[in-house]
Amino acid sequence: MDLLFQDTICAISTAPGVGGIAVIRVSGKKATEICNACVSVDVTTMKANTCRFARFVRPNGEVLDEVMLTLFKAPHSFTGEDTIEIACHGSLYIQQCILQDLVAGGARLARAGEFTQQAFLNGKMDLSQAEAVADLIASTSRAAHRIALKQMRGGFSDELSRLRSKLLDFTSLVELELDFADHEELEFADRSQLQALAIEIESKISRLTQSFSLGNAIKNGIPVAIVGKTNAGKSTLLNALVGEEKAIVSDIHGTTRDVIEDCISIDGIQFRFFDTAGLRETDDEIESLGIARSYRSIDKAQIVLWLIDSAELLAEKAGTGPSTDEISKLTASNSAELLAGKAGTINIDEISKVTASDSTELLAGKTSSSTDEISKLTASNSAEQTVARPSTDEISKLTASDSAEQTGDGPSINESSKLTASDSAELLAEETVAINFDESEIAVPEDKTCIVVFNKIDKVQAAGLDISSLSSRHPHCHISAKQGLGIDQLRQMLIEASQIDENALEDVTVSNARHYENLTRALDAIRHVQYGLQTQLPGDLLSMDLRECIDQLGAITGGALATDEILGNIFSKFCIGK
Repeated sequence: MDLLFQDTICAISTAPGVGGIAVIRVSGKKATEICNACVSVDVTTMKANTCRFARFVRPNGEVLDEVMLTLFKAPHSFTGEDTIEIACHGSLYIQQCILQDLVAGGARLARAGEFTQQAFLNGKMDLSQAEAVADLIASTSRAAHRIALKQMRGGFSDELSRLRSKLLDFTSLVELELDFADHEELEFADRSQLQALAIEIESKISRLTQSFSLGNAIKNGIPVAIVGKTNAGKSTLLNALVGEEKAIVSDIHGTTRDVIEDCISIDGIQFRFFDTAGLRETDDEIESLGIARSYRSIDKAQIVLWLIDSAELLAEKAGTGPSTDEISKLTASNSAELLAGKAGTINIDEISKVTASDSTELLAGKTSSSTDEISKLTASNSAEQTVARPSTDEISKLTASDSAEQTGDGPSINESSKLTASDSAELLAEETVAINFDESEIAVPEDKTCIVVFNKIDKVQAAGLDISSLSSRHPHCHISAKQGLGIDQLRQMLIEASQIDENALEDVTVSNARHYENLTRALDAIRHVQYGLQTQLPGDLLSMDLRECIDQLGAITGGALATDEILGNIFSKFCIGK
């Protein structure tokens, strides 16, 4: 064993920074001796698994702090060695002074993950359990916590142990035949039984490898790309989902030029969101790079939220205007509703002239109306009638000076002004028919889950338009990211799209990339065994593939010989003090 692992080590085990208390862990053969020289009580007389009050005294006799000492005796400790935990007040000065005195007394500062590495080397846990400790510490969702806890408790190790045990039994029989190669009539290993075992083990290893896509997504967060045209509200949506201002929001097109990433937990499931640059044609070199990254984010994502500015879409499909900006100015209390009879005309320029005091409904009556007449309408004019609606094409062809004869009875100009905001909103809503946007704009690969998100419905509703006319062949919802409308529904759709069944997490789920790599190699080896049995390969060749499978499964738990380089790489990913 490396001489380093015979040292007594110490480190702060609590999170860095100032807090109510801090815990400093000391572990090794000299832990009791070193701590005894620093405190006011006799640590050698303490019983295992007990806690005792003491004063931490510096070498010059100065009392540094009042502390609590907890003693764990080998082998019944986390590391398998004598361990003492010193709980002191959370001052950074106190923490550093205690560490200085412990090092001066003969301990050394622990490296990242060294306490857990001691536990592994002392047989307190296998390698997969040790890695699960780090996963448990890093878990940020209920699902990730369940996977890590199950693995730390040995669920994964037990499954691998059963597989290796069966393989070892048969490998022993196959290799025993090699010792009696001169007696060809002797067959210790039943080939039919070995074939059945190979099929069983292949099925179990295959299930474990397939679980990695789910386990890795849960561990690192399910990747979700937020994409769409510029100014669709992508950054506003990211901020609404995470509950803070993570992305800059602006009316200026092309504000987001790089991918902004953040993670949140929704109902126990971790999601990793990518706010991407708006998709459009541009000559700006930097923005073009951002757009290229947007498409890469789509490739990496499991779920794509395709954002659409619904107010702009309705305005475009209506063909008459108003523009998105004009719609945003319309409210039930301070705007004219844009309506026209078959013979009437509305000049779109007149819309901007309507004020809160001129809550006049622009309607066309039996005879044509000039632009000047329309602009003179005030709230004192009154009439309450129903007006025939023109088609979109007819409205777009009309100008302020055009006129036509209306069929049927319509209200006069004076009568029309009496319509209330709610009445005219209904009429405008009737004008809206089912609008299906060009879904070819959605460039999402078939292997991705796409959710179409119609944003800015607050503007649409303020104009009295019907949001139900906005639909898609993809799962879709209507939201206002700015106002927070529909966000809960979107969160629920994300949970459903994640396709995570928490009941399935009761089975062993692989979340570690190293484990997945070893399992993939083991799967290849057992398939070679199956092929060898089918083609009646000799026992020595079968034995090679069987041993490869056993070694790869053993490498996951550390049952196979693990080099210092491999162990160093694994435990270096831990935090100091664990």
